[in-house]
Amino acid sequence: MRQADEGREVRIRGTVWRVIYEDPQGSFAVVRLEDGTVVRGPLAGLKPGMPVLVIGRWRQHPRFGPQVEAHYFEVPQDFQDAEALVSFLAWTLKGIGKSRARLLAQHFGPKILEILDEDPERILEVPGIGPKTLEQVKRSWHRYATTRKTFLHLARLGLSYALARRVYEYFGDDAVRIVEEDPYRLAEVPRVGFRRADEIARKQGIRPEDPRRIRAALLYVLNRAAEEQGHVYLPLSELRDRLRALEIPSGEAVDAGLRRLAEEGLVVAEEARVYLRAFYDMEQRVAERLHALATAPVAPIAPLQVAQALETFRRETGFQLSEEQGEAVARAARHPVFLLTGYAGTGKTTVTRAMLTVFRTAGLRVALAAPTGKAAHRLEEVTGHEASTIHRLLGFQGGTWNHDEDHPLPVDALIVDELSMVDLVLFDRLLAALRPGTRLFLVGDPAQLPAIGPGQVLRDLLASGRLPGRTLDRIFRQEHAGGIVINANRVRQGKPLKVREAPDFVFHEIQDTETHRVHELARDLARRYGHDFQYLTGMHRGSVGVRRMNPLIREVLNPHRTEELAGFATGDRVIQTRNNYDKAVFNGEVGRVVSVDPEEDRLVVHFGDGRLVAYSELEAEAELELAYALTVHKFQGSEAPVVLLPLVTEQYVMLHRNWLYTAMTRARKLLVLVGSRRAFWIALKNQKPIQRYTTLARRLQEVA
Repeated sequence: MRQADEGREVRIRGTVWRVIYEDPQGSFAVVRLEDGTVVRGPLAGLKPGMPVLVIGRWRQHPRFGPQVEAHYFEVPQDFQDAEALVSFLAWTLKGIGKSRARLLAQHFGPKILEILDEDPERILEVPGIGPKTLEQVKRSWHRYATTRKTFLHLARLGLSYALARRVYEYFGDDAVRIVEEDPYRLAEVPRVGFRRADEIARKQGIRPEDPRRIRAALLYVLNRAAEEQGHVYLPLSELRDRLRALEIPSGEAVDAGLRRLAEEGLVVAEEARVYLRAFYDMEQRVAERLHALATAPVAPIAPLQVAQALETFRRETGFQLSEEQGEAVARAARHPVFLLTGYAGTGKTTVTRAMLTVFRTAGLRVALAAPTGKAAHRLEEVTGHEASTIHRLLGFQGGTWNHDEDHPLPVDALIVDELSMVDLVLFDRLLAALRPGTRLFLVGDPAQLPAIGPGQVLRDLLASGRLPGRTLDRIFRQEHAGGIVINANRVRQGKPLKVREAPDFVFHEIQDTETHRVHELARDLARRYGHDFQYLTGMHRGSVGVRRMNPLIREVLNPHRTEELAGFATGDRVIQTRNNYDKAVFNGEVGRVVSVDPEEDRLVVHFGDGRLVAYSELEAEAELELAYALTVHKFQGSEAPVVLLPLVTEQYVMLHRNWLYTAMTRARKLLVLVGSRRAFWIALKNQKPIQRYTTLARRLQEVA
């Protein structure tokens, strides 16, 4: 490019040679064409071998030299190069691969595109193409053609091919119509958001005060507050503040928008609090159902039966309950609903096992459950009784629940562990499946971080003061406790570490600027402990954040990767990042990729309990992330044999006592803390709890 060409508009037709960079959000990419031209812009979704027509302007990048900044591109269908046609067919028609794509190209030439449009059955003329492949081809081509139509509509507004694919996957064949009628519907699509939808809508001439804009902004803010921060409602003043950040000024337009949403049954305004209707109803149902369970008559368990059960427990396990543990069991036997809380090492598990023996001695049908697969597996290990996830207990499959109000669980007593991880939505479902007269024994640690989803069920139950319960706060058999338990409890109490080095605990002190030592330690522990090793941190960004550490640890634990789909390869550890009710896999579940087939557009993840979940490329892009490094919040309720946790001031925003306590208690055999003394003291002294806007405690008090 000559200096005089700077800013000149160009049309370039070429073939993608390499994708240099692609934004994880799918909005931006940099590609190099076969003639050497570098193009940047909304190109995400392009693959090597694809033909492309780019319209843009020459720009001189200060570091990388001349580039074309694209404001529009499309994938033309008039192929001159035979190999480009083969690459295009293999990329577009899932399930045929390059070999059969070459057969199609050789047999039909460029006319194959016309045939796919008008008479796809003709591909059966090609040897090696059967009815099954024909159906795959027809589905793939229909999806491509509709996506392209969507893209041609959106590209004029500066959106990428990857986003067009995502929009089509979400809305299906109605995508173009929906976007044309109300571009703010784009905010519903994962990883799009209100701002990008607003940008598109404004380009289409929609005015700032348009009711569609106000409606979309209100729902976006309320949904995001629930999904990202766990709020059940927002105070009206804070809702207005968040709207202003989106350039939605307070005033009659917002008030009118709230009234319309209330009339539609989507929101509830109560005493300057604004709820999504679904969460408002859930809190009310949970309070009423829990009160009904707690006041329903149940078959009594006689004190003599309790004594016999505890003697059986002592004889079978060798454990003698402490006075407070024995009192907790005796009280729980007298009440239909009981809340057992306690901190690390205080004997919650021992009391749970004893309570299970009491229920069995009384002849009750007992079920055990926990919110995650790992927590359920651990509960089963320590009790010797079958345990399952709450979803599995309720018979959740493909969007339906086998157990609900009309089909209650056939149990007399239910024990639920790790209640701190149970959000409002799941607790509502669980209570719906319990008939009055069922005993409910709830177990949790009040110092843990709240659930990933909306609400803070455990804290609200405690705050209500309406449930009988007991909090265990003395470390059971402290003389035998390891460094993890001792130090975690000292952190909870705001005290300095007592043990700096033990078989299960090590603290490596570094300066805040020495984050390269965190990288070295992560590699070393990954090499030494393999997939028993888990890296936990506070944030996604930064030199020790999730985004930086995942590829670093991946190179140690899965270096010999071959085929990938959506950036994932066989052997990769991945985490589900949103609830998928159709696949029955939920936010925070960690699994391992067991197979990848780009030709079939299929990636399979094993999530434990024998569950194999299949994803398309677009589904994997939207729902999975690497899980070699995770935030503490995402890993709560799970455990790993070996955990490395960095404490540096660049993660200042997450350094608080509950966060550090939760992180420390995720390690089962070895916890390695690495960080600065200053960062540790910041976390220790910062005991400001994570605030969530909920009213469950109040509703429990009202209904009682």
